[in-house]
Amino acid sequence: MRENINVQKVDDQIDHVLEQIVHRRRRLGLSQTDLADKLDITLSGYYKIEKGKTKLDFRRMLEISEVLNVEINYFLKYPIVNINILGKRNVLLSEIT
Repeated sequence: MRENINVQKVDDQIDHVLEQIVHRRRRLGLSQTDLADKLDITLSGYYKIEKGKTKLDFRRMLEISEVLNVEINYFLKYPIVNINILGKRNVLLSEIT
């Protein structure tokens, strides 16, 4: 059961990241084509990222955050902090509050 909860949390986080990307892109007045061009990928490739059809890897997320001029934590629902609690590393902020 706990595994299903963790999978759901990860899915929620991914959905949130994608929503934040779309929100920030629109807020800056950029089209999907604009962002695809800045990332040097096809419009189809970018569309698939936004729709969650292509997995968003960390490198691409960093590139998107740079293009959208935000820190990586802007996209995260549960920001990651780099502390060590109970032997854990990169603990979710929600786990310690």
